[in-house]
Amino acid sequence: MRRLVFLTAFVSANGTSVLDNAPPAYQGLFPVLAAQSSDDTVMVPFEVWRDAFIGDADLARAVPRSCVLCGEDSALPPGDPGHGYLAKARRLGTFRLVTLEGPHEVMFTDPARPASKLALAGRD
Repeated sequence: MRRLVFLTAFVSANGTSVLDNAPPAYQGLFPVLAAQSSDDTVMVPFEVWRDAFIGDADLARAVPRSCVLCGEDSALPPGDPGHGYLAKARRLGTFRLVTLEGPHEVMFTDPARPASKLALAGRD
């Protein structure tokens, strides 16, 4: 690997989580949301997402969606179809599915491969 690139990412100190580094309001909100979900996931409230993450979007426009999944990703239970990445991706509704061979962190071991798949996923 020649360079690791972070795109508006959390760069947490070793031994800390994203939640540890989140703003105090999120540190209180996210555990509550996870406890309220059936699968311990967090659905960011629309108003938070709109205001904090995508403030310049035209909310009247339907945004096409894509999902890139790694074929050898075993970070989530691979034998449990209800809890794997594809099951979670189906929450997007209609979306373009792009697959690539490699584990969950293929972006570290072969960054060119996921980069090309992200470009494919983003094409119109």
